[in-house]
Amino acid sequence: GYESASKSLTAAYQHATITGRRAWIAGVKYTDENGSNRVYNDRMIASPVNMFDIFPTPYNIIDVDTSDGDVITGLKSAHGRLLQFKNKAMYIINVADSDLQTAFLESTHKYRGVSKPYHIIDIADGIAWANKYGVFKYEGDEVVDLMVSGSEQAQRLIDLKTWQGFFKDNSILAYSPLDNMLFIKKNIDASEESDDDEGDIYVYEFNTESWTTGKRRFVRNKDCTNFVVLQDGTLITMAFGSSGLDFNPGTPG
Repeated sequence: GYESASKSLTAAYQHATITGRRAWIAGVKYTDENGSNRVYNDRMIASPVNMFDIFPTPYNIIDVDTSDGDVITGLKSAHGRLLQFKNKAMYIINVADSDLQTAFLESTHKYRGVSKPYHIIDIADGIAWANKYGVFKYEGDEVVDLMVSGSEQAQRLIDLKTWQGFFKDNSILAYSPLDNMLFIKKNIDASEESDDDEGDIYVYEFNTESWTTGKRRFVRNKDCTNFVVLQDGTLITMAFGSSGLDFNPGTPG
């Protein structure tokens, strides 16, 4: 249940995830005890257990490093942890036992934040995301840089300057569960690129731990939405171009 003294049971929010039989929301707006609307771009609220549409305040509020002056840009969950993304850092919060009194900040990862929520994606056993410093995954143990080889003599697999020339705010991630592949499309806004370059992609194959690239392969000369995985595992997006709106299969071709 929740505290009977709670002043508000509802909230608007920008980001959400579910873990430990609770809904967790971030970037919130709610009415305080004085009847005033409050907006907190760096605050989270947890629902009571099994009550996914109730967000009691001020009792279920969770603040993590609000002194950094940054805003929450994404929220995901995996392996009993919350991954709270900001522009400049990513925080892992342990909520494994679903008790708000024992939840704690497990680790802080500078330069592992994201600027947009569509820079984060669910993968088979965790979360993957990208920023101007690289592509990363979390599968319950540690944050892994997918652009650095995992061998004893670690090497960068993609030149950082090359990557930063490719990746931007309008880049988007997609994951194909049928192929166990991660796709990073250069741009969802075709007007920002020339020569159909918005369709350029990087592809990471989790099975072989290898990278490949493609030129003008993914939704060319069209704007597109985020990618969605259907029940049969098919990856799709909606695209809009000169011919109007169409249902675009999410496999490079």
